[in-house]
Amino acid sequence: MQSNKMVRGKQLWVALLGASGEIALKLDYFVTLDDLVVFSLYHVQHSPFYRRQLLMGRIILPIIFLAGAVIFAGHSLAEPFEGWFVLPGLLALLAVFWLVWFPWFWKKNIVSTLKALDSEGPNPNWTGSFTLSLEPEEVIETNQYGRKSYRWLGIPKIEVSPSHIFIFIGSVHAIIIPADTFPDQESMQKFLGEARRLREAAVAQSSSGIQLHLPGRTSEKHP
Repeated sequence: MQSNKMVRGKQLWVALLGASGEIALKLDYFVTLDDLVVFSLYHVQHSPFYRRQLLMGRIILPIIFLAGAVIFAGHSLAEPFEGWFVLPGLLALLAVFWLVWFPWFWKKNIVSTLKALDSEGPNPNWTGSFTLSLEPEEVIETNQYGRKSYRWLGIPKIEVSPSHIFIFIGSVHAIIIPADTFPDQESMQKFLGEARRLREAAVAQSSSGIQLHLPGRTSEKHP
């Protein structure tokens, strides 16, 4: 795996002449389990749904613990029993512990789940060597097992982190491109800019009702 990481830093994106006569960008890259972990954590931290889930999971038990602490504190004032003085403090400590510990547990669980899935066998749709081509109408992802194409209109967003580019192909799935695939930041930004430009152009054409016609591509009807 280390050799793959060393190689991918030397691989360059290149401009190629697409089948339509338009310029397409083609990129060879390698995705590891670590890249999947980074994407999963990035998505959890930026998804409104998962952020709400994390917030709810983090505060529900502390609220219950603190409510119990208040109840037992009231009993400690009404009844002179040593246990009533211990329980409120214990429950308050549990509330603080859960607030601090739960985010760590949440992330740890995500990482453990991905590692468990990876340990069951190869996942060619997730990890390994891929080639990505950016064309005017679609983005094409290929590896030794097959080819997948996604129309730009079906790509909801393209996001970037310090270590990766994420081309989302759904609400929870993305094409993951490690930043160290590129020889420098300028190459990465050029690739990112072209991907965003193609997506925005497709969205704009769809919104205006303009049909995209490309030279060299004709629609065929079969009886």
